[in-house]
Amino acid sequence: MKMKKSFLDFNKLSKDKTRTFLLSVSISSTVILVVFVIYVFLTVLLKK
Repeated sequence: MKMKKSFLDFNKLSKDKTRTFLLSVSISSTVILVVFVIYVFLTVLLKK
């Protein structure tokens, strides 16, 4: 019974880890996208 409970806890923990991992990945990709857009915008602006 104790083993089963620890397994369930582990399962929940890994789910939480996956969620936080996905969240961090999405946040970082969004930041990269924004920085890229700003960079392109600035280069286009400076070339004129």
